[in-house]
Amino acid sequence: MASSDSVPPLFFNGLLPEFVGPDDASTDEEFEEEGAEGSNVENEENGDDGNDNDDGEDVNDDDDEDEAYHNRGLRGSTTPTCGLCRFYFEPGDSILHYEYHTAFNRNLFHKECFRTWYPIDSRAIGLTGAFEVAACGPWFLEPPTSMVVRRERWIRQSIAQGLQGSLMGRRLPPEIREAIAGYCTRERATQIIRDLPLEHTDSPQFFRRLRFDCEDPVSRVLWVHYVEIEGFRYVRSLSYSQLFPDDTLLLPDDYEANSSFSIFFAEDYRGIRQIIATQSNQAPSIHREAGLHWVICCRHQRAPFYLRWENDGVKLRGLDVTKTKDNRPDWERRRWAAFPRHLDTFPQPPKFSGGYDVKLNYYNAIQVVDWNSPGVCGYYFYIHQGQIRGIVTLKLQDTRTTHIDEYDQHGHPGIYVPIGPDERVSELWIRTGELVSDFRDRQEFQVPILRTSKGRDHVLGPGIRNAWPTHSRAGLKEFTYTAIMTFPEKGQTRMFYSRDERDGYAVAWMAFEEPSLLDVWLGLEQATTERRQITVSLPAPDSYNLPCLYVNMLTSAPLDGVKNVRTCQAWESQWGDARWVNEVVGLLLTYTDGSQRCVGQVRPDSLENPLDVRSDRIWLRTIERPPTTQGDSNGLFPTTNLRVKCVYVEKPVYKEGYKILEVPLTGCLKWHFTEEGLSSVAHFDRDEAYDEMGVALAHGTVSQP
Repeated sequence: MASSDSVPPLFFNGLLPEFVGPDDASTDEEFEEEGAEGSNVENEENGDDGNDNDDGEDVNDDDDEDEAYHNRGLRGSTTPTCGLCRFYFEPGDSILHYEYHTAFNRNLFHKECFRTWYPIDSRAIGLTGAFEVAACGPWFLEPPTSMVVRRERWIRQSIAQGLQGSLMGRRLPPEIREAIAGYCTRERATQIIRDLPLEHTDSPQFFRRLRFDCEDPVSRVLWVHYVEIEGFRYVRSLSYSQLFPDDTLLLPDDYEANSSFSIFFAEDYRGIRQIIATQSNQAPSIHREAGLHWVICCRHQRAPFYLRWENDGVKLRGLDVTKTKDNRPDWERRRWAAFPRHLDTFPQPPKFSGGYDVKLNYYNAIQVVDWNSPGVCGYYFYIHQGQIRGIVTLKLQDTRTTHIDEYDQHGHPGIYVPIGPDERVSELWIRTGELVSDFRDRQEFQVPILRTSKGRDHVLGPGIRNAWPTHSRAGLKEFTYTAIMTFPEKGQTRMFYSRDERDGYAVAWMAFEEPSLLDVWLGLEQATTERRQITVSLPAPDSYNLPCLYVNMLTSAPLDGVKNVRTCQAWESQWGDARWVNEVVGLLLTYTDGSQRCVGQVRPDSLENPLDVRSDRIWLRTIERPPTTQGDSNGLFPTTNLRVKCVYVEKPVYKEGYKILEVPLTGCLKWHFTEEGLSSVAHFDRDEAYDEMGVALAHGTVSQP
């Protein structure tokens, strides 16, 4: 692919340019090329791939402590990584933006990477092509942190090995080679993309197909070709002939021609890494890896059929199987992080639209959680738009970085549920009711509620207060509680879950795997999936809740018997996506009996060291002082933007610009927060938290759905 880039780029110094505007946009041309000479693979028609460019935003410097907050809106118009080397931009980097030569205004590049890439000759890929090959087409998907670390380590090692080879027998200490490599990783990553071999075509992106027929002597054998990028092997193309020494057969020579086939593939954010074709009825044994998702192309498909794929010029981006060449391929198939044991009888997940980038999103793939697995000490629930998007199972032996990939894939709210050593998750319910927002239409909303063997309930989403508008608490609202699962008293239960969309709103999809024959033989009980429904009309709860912006979540914990307190600092992404900066967003409380409870948002990898309680109260240093409110409280009622800066176990000295709130260690502490970054804290003299499930079970009408 030749590049026609000739207009000089614009240069910026610093982490972000002041303004990034979409001066130009382009789309791939439609084309159709059937029966290309010298190739057994057919080219298909490529439809329009229009891309709307959003206007860039003015970015003004902010000198206060929330300096990083203003960058949050830029994620929609720019990407946090260089379009060539794909390493993150850092303060002080020189950045350039090609306004005319890239199809998408998000394309920013390190100055040194562009100089490494430019000028190029006709054998190299163009700038837009390099952007798409290096990442996920025109979109940006943030790869898991472990993958970023792995690729940087591999690039450094390749540079160090190259240095040693160029010394012609002279020895250079490894630490010096590593130090030198640290200054060249960006340029080396750009060289790798620049020098990638292109497939035999002059089109940067297209769809292709290949017929498989067991009865045809030519098309009965399929070869898979590969290309290596930074230590990862990707599928380059497929054909009827072996072209390279490392090519592999898609199917063994002795496959049964009269039997059906099942085809799967694995991909990460850069492309397809592996294709598996089997005649077995069982799901393939796959290796779980951060950022690697699996797709089921077909099950029990009889030949002849067509393999269809999309290529970015270097490697495969999509794959599907159709019965005839006129059938449209399904590029919207769901991604799986793991497969159930019995695919044929397992409930099928719903489809949802949203584009190739949405399918590859870390938490949009169908994930797996093992409830009540040995050694579990808690669950962290990542919540977006009021729905569970991710569940992290915490074990006692976990370190701070054990779940770095799961944590770093989002900057949205989350709820942590500690589990004691003699405690189990006992029931999973779904509350269905109306959600009212000051800025959105009314809608039916489903919220999971987790119950434990200790009688604790955890609402994993918006509270029932969201059923009333901000200005009114009048009348009763009807809610339906559905028992999704009753967990056995022994053993673990595997649940598959993912995001679904209904009428434009996000909802959760869940399915449970039945125990294996070994589990049954060992006497482990099967989880009960008989569904009960409880319908109840409830009044609005206490009025201290925040305005109904969209999703308001409430957590509470008793304060009697608190032994120590651990503050949770706001997690800050590398691109300013965090809603809070240098603030306390939640507390983990440990009691004298060893149990734990949480208020606010607590993410285990963002916890500070414990503060041992030294008196009968603690103090919160805040930026805004909540107004005093009469009633069953000590006056710690919220404003709509209370910001806790620090927690003390001894009375602090007054500091100008801050307010100190004194919290007695009796009664109950409630911490309310929203996805928009608003929060509130309230202290109640009573230590009785609102028992939503208890009220529903006591006063509701039970029925069978």
